Amino acid sequence: MEHAPWEVMSLVLLINQELKAQTKTSPIKNYAGLGFQLVAFVIVLVYGGDWADNYFKTDPILLLTGVFLAVFGVIYLLISKFK
Repeated sequence: MEHAPWEVMSLVLLINQELKAQTKTSPIKNYAGLGFQLVAFVIVLVYGGDWADNYFKTDPILLLTGVFLAVFGVIYLLISKFK
């Protein structure tokens, strides 16, 4: 069963909220969760861009948009996590 990219991204955001809700966690768990979030964010946006390119027949445009959004999103997540 294939899920749309926005469904997967909403699941990643829910996981992010649950991780923030945990008050007493070890730093190892925080960093492991951050790594998962970063990897999931990049995979979802790149896959979403590729999926949208195939759907709308706009070969590299939306994939590149997904890549750039992934880069800026990862930077935002890192800044907000270590603020």
